[in-house]
Amino acid sequence: MYTKRIFWFAVACAVLSSGLLIGCGEDDGGDPGAQFNGVLLNRITRNPVIGKTVKALDNVTGDVIPGQEAVTGAGGSLSFSGLPGSHVGFWAVAELGGAYIETYQFNIATDGQDEELWAVDKGTYDLAPKLGGITIDITKAAIAGGYYWVNPDSGNEEPVGCGTVAPQVGGADIRYFGGNDLPVEIVANDPDCGLDGINPLNGTFLLANMNAGPGQVLQGFDADGNQNGSSTLPGIVGDKTIIISNIYATGDVNPKPADCVYESKPECN
Repeated sequence: MYTKRIFWFAVACAVLSSGLLIGCGEDDGGDPGAQFNGVLLNRITRNPVIGKTVKALDNVTGDVIPGQEAVTGAGGSLSFSGLPGSHVGFWAVAELGGAYIETYQFNIATDGQDEELWAVDKGTYDLAPKLGGITIDITKAAIAGGYYWVNPDSGNEEPVGCGTVAPQVGGADIRYFGGNDLPVEIVANDPDCGLDGINPLNGTFLLANMNAGPGQVLQGFDADGNQNGSSTLPGIVGDKTIIISNIYATGDVNPKPADCVYESKPECN
């Protein structure tokens, strides 16, 4: 079973055609001899994407790392050796073409094992923003991902329930995902379907129509409104482009409150 390092709901993300961003972490030196192993999958069907080029990117600048690319093999498998730094980004569907759009992912450990990289199809790209009730401004950026806390005992990523996200500078159209892995339109003060459109279980989000530019910071906030976790966003733009990145909360325990529950009802999806 593949480890889930980055999630998303790309569709919405990508739709920002002209200005998507990517969340990334700091490059703190890491192990230059790190071995990375992963798999490239269709985000919706989870089917492997075979015979396509994946390029490694600098986690801070988003630039292609020379000499670091791989072609997916059986089951969508791929591997990299000697990635610099502790975290890296991937241009996950470089030269994919056809039914897919360009997908970028950042803030991934250079020594990750069984990592899932995503390829987003054009149908998903077109559908997601509409489901969230968003009208896309193609001159602005969008980013999707998850808000997580890493359990130090198991190493598993746990969603930060009832958490929220927001850009440090400027505004954005923010949506959270429902039980069907799709963005949910905002429903104010609805106790049956979460708080103001927030799905307190899965922690996944979409920010559309956000001010783009290198150095933009995406912040995570727990249920009490305390800022906990962030990702820095290098400026990457492009038509039919999707950016995926996660925010990780710190602390000894998951900041998800005990009374944070989500009713998985048809009307909540």
